[in-house]
Amino acid sequence: MARGFRTAMSNLFFLFTLASIIGHASGHIQMHRPYPLRSPLNPSAGSVIDYDMRSPLAPDGSNFPCKGYHKGISDATSVEKYQAGKTYQMTLEGSAFHGGGSCQLSLSYDAGATFEVIHSMIGGCPLNRAYDFTIPATARNSEKVLFAWTWFNRIGNREMYMNCAVVDIVGGSGTFHGPPMFKANIFGSTCVTKEGEDIVFPNPGSSSVYGGNFLNNKPVSATVVEGCPSSNTNGGRPPPEEQLLVVDTPINEPFTTSTSAIISTLPPNAVETVTTTVTETITKTHTKYVTITLSDNRDQTHTRTRKSRPTDDCHFKKPAEYTDERCNEPEAIQCYADGMKWRFCDGEFWVDMNSVANGTKCVDSAMVINA
Repeated sequence: MARGFRTAMSNLFFLFTLASIIGHASGHIQMHRPYPLRSPLNPSAGSVIDYDMRSPLAPDGSNFPCKGYHKGISDATSVEKYQAGKTYQMTLEGSAFHGGGSCQLSLSYDAGATFEVIHSMIGGCPLNRAYDFTIPATARNSEKVLFAWTWFNRIGNREMYMNCAVVDIVGGSGTFHGPPMFKANIFGSTCVTKEGEDIVFPNPGSSSVYGGNFLNNKPVSATVVEGCPSSNTNGGRPPPEEQLLVVDTPINEPFTTSTSAIISTLPPNAVETVTTTVTETITKTHTKYVTITLSDNRDQTHTRTRKSRPTDDCHFKKPAEYTDERCNEPEAIQCYADGMKWRFCDGEFWVDMNSVANGTKCVDSAMVINA
């Protein structure tokens, strides 16, 4: 009798522990592509797998960077080959968005000793499952470069998330030097971000987009976090005046914006007149991403770039949109359109995420994989 009781209790404890591990591992977000080191998603990960890839870095920074997995880079297999000057897509996987936040993409050429930012997503990250980024044309060519995704969540415990992939870079001129990666929440009781705010990176680099609460109201100053490394600051200067506009065409009426920017590229069939204003009339049916960087009126002048993507691109996802409907259960999920679309609660409002990822369906307030 006693032996049977002990066996039953042992089995119960095992099941409870297993459920706790699975529940913890299923939360949060992780980088999907490029495949991170030791990720169960990575076919080249080998026999040492981290089934808790979505967990944040340790609060004391003991596993920074890359959760410590960068130490095996010499034996790792590169999962992507990137051409300098070309645009690629970084994808994410998971369901606990923690109200969004801010993310950065960075490169390390010295096995994780330093990281240089190539793209910043300020606000609303990772509310989208995919983000475009461009490898700088001036990037240095190298094999086994660390490609890092970092995230500072808006709601919940003060944490820093980081996944790293090994990639090769070719075709660059070798003169690129980006700003250092922003670091916080890994220094114990100092350098801790404030809950409920999206980090506005002081050094976002030359490529950045705004989302979430900053989609229509650009921040006027960078976030100041006390007790952080000096590499996190830029002398109190506000971030570059850059924004992401998503325009669904065809557009029957031109739009006009005042600017002193330099026009670097134009989409097909666009007509543009440059005087003191810029006027564009777009007639071709496509979805156009426009990244506009204006002069910061200090010591440098940026240029504007435009990139177009057809609407039939299988990777295109309409960005998240904040609704006027309030909610009070952070990270709750609502399914609609027969489970093919979904929204989640950021603690204040429902955020419409639109279509679910390919191969999945929203069922009973959860994402499931189609059989």
